[in-house]
Amino acid sequence: MSRGNQMSRRFFVAGVVVQCVTACAHLLSFLSTPEPKNETERQFFDTFQNYRFPIPGGTRAMSELMTGFSAHFSISMFALAILGFVLWRWCGRERTPALTPYRQFAVVMAVSMVAITINSQVFFFVVPTVCLGLAALCFVVSAITAKA
Repeated sequence: MSRGNQMSRRFFVAGVVVQCVTACAHLLSFLSTPEPKNETERQFFDTFQNYRFPIPGGTRAMSELMTGFSAHFSISMFALAILGFVLWRWCGRERTPALTPYRQFAVVMAVSMVAITINSQVFFFVVPTVCLGLAALCFVVSAITAKA
C-alpha cells in the first residue's frame, strides 16, 4: 500500500472516530433538562413542551419534534461511522483489488460532512460545528490523498 493510501486511510479512520465522538457527545444532551431561569423562560418552556399542533399523522409538541431530530442526528452519525468502519475494514483486506470503492465513499462522506457542517454553521452553535468541520476535514483529506 502506498504512503498516500496509508495517510488517506488514517484520515478516513480519524473522520469515523470524530463522527462517533460527536454522536456520543450529542447523546449527553439527553441526560439533563435545562431549568428556566426566569418567568419568560418558564412560559417558553411550558409552551414548547405542552402546546400541541396538528401535523400529518397526529399532534406533536415542538419539544417532541426537537427530541426526535436530536436523536436522529446521533443515530445518523453512528450509522455513517459504522458504514465507514465496515468499508475501511473491507478495503483493507488483501483480496480487495483496488481502493476504488473506498475512495468513492471517502468522497461521498466528504461532500456529506461539508454540507452538514454548513448547515450547522447556519443553524447550530459552535461546538457541533467544530466537531462536524473536523470530521469533514478528515474525509476531504482522505478523499484527496486516496489513490485508485
